[in-house]
Amino acid sequence: MLRLLWGEGRLSEFLEPFARAHLPGLLTELGRAPAAAIERFEAGHIACVRRVRLADGTALVLRAGFVDGSERGAAHEHVNRRLAGRGLCVPAIHCRRTFPFPRGRADVEILLEDYVEGRMIDESMRHDEGLRRALARTLLDLHADTSERPGRPWLREDAAADPVEAALAKAPEWLGRIARQLPEAGPSQTARCLAWLCGAARERVRPAACVFMHGDFCADNLLVTPDGRIALVDLGTMAYGCLEIDIVTAYFGFFERTWWERFCEAYFAGRPERRARFEANAPLFFALHFLRKAASRAVRRRKLREKREEREAESYREECKRFWDGLIALVERGKMP
Repeated sequence: MLRLLWGEGRLSEFLEPFARAHLPGLLTELGRAPAAAIERFEAGHIACVRRVRLADGTALVLRAGFVDGSERGAAHEHVNRRLAGRGLCVPAIHCRRTFPFPRGRADVEILLEDYVEGRMIDESMRHDEGLRRALARTLLDLHADTSERPGRPWLREDAAADPVEAALAKAPEWLGRIARQLPEAGPSQTARCLAWLCGAARERVRPAACVFMHGDFCADNLLVTPDGRIALVDLGTMAYGCLEIDIVTAYFGFFERTWWERFCEAYFAGRPERRARFEANAPLFFALHFLRKAASRAVRRRKLREKREEREAESYREECKRFWDGLIALVERGKMP
């Protein structure tokens, strides 16, 4: 019997009847076995992505999203095929279809792709030098694709804004969100942060071209396949932009600083001319990372307090303060992470 493990929300109201009425026909059309179970990923928290286990022991990934003008499905398919064409390890996409959802706010787009067998990157891999080199090669392969303009040209209405300028435009709003949740983030500190960010942005070393960046290059978004390849399983943040974003994200997304430094050595061994630029720009991109993270935690804390979930709200306040303290240490004392 088909087992449905959907989360709550409007998409769940569509997905269960979809699984009964349409999924069997799609699987037959693809020449695949019937579905045995549809379940949430162990490490996942995105309500619209599920694993479909088939009766023959294989599996697919089902992605669902409202057709709302964001072109998420088309973007995912475009990026997936682009990466596959360049030899990177991504799941093969089998179909993308739109289905009516009369009770929803829009129709729903369904995408079915292969489920990639592999291991999550965990603590047991900390000292695996082969893994570190494979991760550096994967990032180098991504960054080998360049463009004169930033953004997502495969989207019809992409603004193609400079990532740093776009972040600076949002910085006052982000600082305001933090200040409303952290009393220690007073007006003088937020003003100093904004002035420092603007100054660092003016002085940065600008690239001759934008690289195809992952946008969230961390252990949660990668798998190690049985043959040792690095599989890219979350493509939603990919765009042409700044290589510094991926390298800074890797600092927080894997293990300790020593591991990251050796990862950087492997990366810059492949493109040594990029090292000086990264070292010059690193303080700015670390600061922007701290700012984004602190602001997102501040928003989450506010929403939890509105629901009177005080214990969880306090954990987000602590996270917000941790990122804020990192930003202040860098801005006021020049202390890198």
